[in-house]
Amino acid sequence: MRRLIAIGAVALLVIAAAVPLTSAGTTPVTRHVDGSVVVRNETADQTWLARFEVRTTSGVVQFGYLELYGIGGSVPGQIHEFTVDSVDYYRTSSGAQGATLRMQECKIVPSVPPCFDSPYQVSDGSTVGRHDTFMGQIGWTVQSGNVSIYSTGGQNGQ
Repeated sequence: MRRLIAIGAVALLVIAAAVPLTSAGTTPVTRHVDGSVVVRNETADQTWLARFEVRTTSGVVQFGYLELYGIGGSVPGQIHEFTVDSVDYYRTSSGAQGATLRMQECKIVPSVPPCFDSPYQVSDGSTVGRHDTFMGQIGWTVQSGNVSIYSTGGQNGQ
């Protein structure tokens, strides 16, 4: 009987060592900001296509870029590229998720060095025809496209 108990105890120790304990904690929160939007600045006669994607884990940027392509008005052919350094998340007054992307902006075509700091705001569910639902407060109206901000991981994806 003692031998059976000893064998059982050894078996439990082997199983315990082989199967890692799951943490009662949560996985890190990963947030995503992405979209493709056509916007118009009537005042400056400019139309832009903006494409972007940002991924942060526990607040640290893992991957992030934004590109602006001048597609009409006074800016056809202009290309601006941005590298995202940090992101601040917030809620808009309507409850939509928003993000301020803090970036380094470089004007690629035509090339005008040097690059410079450039904060931009985007909000989830940018509304076509609404002023400043993309790149907040710079006077652009969304013509088409969308912006998505969502989370994965953490407790229930929050």
